[in-house]
Amino acid sequence: MPHPGPSEFEDAARARVHEHLPGADLSSLVTTLNLVRASNRLVTYLERTVHRPQGWSWAGFRAMFALWLFGELEVRELARLSGMSRQAITSTLNTLERDGLVARQGVAGDGRLVEAKLTDAGRQRLVHAYAEQDQRSTAFLADLTPAERTGLDAALHHLLTVDLD
Repeated sequence: MPHPGPSEFEDAARARVHEHLPGADLSSLVTTLNLVRASNRLVTYLERTVHRPQGWSWAGFRAMFALWLFGELEVRELARLSGMSRQAITSTLNTLERDGLVARQGVAGDGRLVEAKLTDAGRQRLVHAYAEQDQRSTAFLADLTPAERTGLDAALHHLLTVDLD
């Protein structure tokens, strides 16, 4: 059997969901399915071509990028900004710290809190990796018109403000 393309995947998903859940919103199915699939495709590509060769994972990049943007961050806030659990950010920081890319220290006045920051080496390597990621991201989006990109940006920004709780 040939590999199904995006349209065949959507058609199969619509048919199977409709068969088992006739009242399901098939339009929402396709939109969320495509959003997740496109995001996963891009993340997998960037992790394979940019971040793994640098010695870190996509999670490591997200943490380092947040630290690059905001400087020192309390680990709980870093976890939130990076979209990770407390356990996942701790594991990620252990690896980054071992490799000399991130440093952690206790917060003065509260021994329970820990802050993380990029080291000079981490900052330099992140900037280098981001330059490569920028080229690959630009190529990924190159077939979209400026109007399509503006619309996509607006829609995604709106979705990021939806309260899911």
